[in-house]
Amino acid sequence: MLTQEEIIHQIGQYSPEERVRIVETVLTGVVKPDRDVENAWLDVAAERWGQYKNGESKTFSYDQVMSK
Repeated sequence: MLTQEEIIHQIGQYSPEERVRIVETVLTGVVKPDRDVENAWLDVAAERWGQYKNGESKTFSYDQVMSK
């Protein structure tokens, strides 16, 4: 079995995208997602997307956001 230091060293050799996937995989094994919370966020996201598509939400350009 590898030591923590060896694992950390090996992970450091991966691309940032691969490291994110590794972290997500490890966290999923430690922190169990709350399905009720996830479903609530999916509902909010769907509602916001619908508002955006129907022109019902105020949007900002990249330049407007970055100027603040």
